[in-house]
Amino acid sequence: MNAPTLPSRYERLDLKALLQGWAKRFTPCDATANRIARRALWTATTDPNLAEASNLDQELFRLLHRFAREEL
Repeated sequence: MNAPTLPSRYERLDLKALLQGWAKRFTPCDATANRIARRALWTATTDPNLAEASNLDQELFRLLHRFAREEL
């Protein structure tokens, strides 16, 4: 059985930087934004179903938004 992979448009994307950029829209505090981004990144990389999502951007943002609400 092959492990699911992210679509090709994400192959060279720095996912951590993307999530940090999104998180900074929720808070001006870099430490809080980084914590939100790390939580979203950890969850995204450990969820095998995420690669199967029909809209990966939406699922990543959903994760980030959930953690931002918990932090703020």
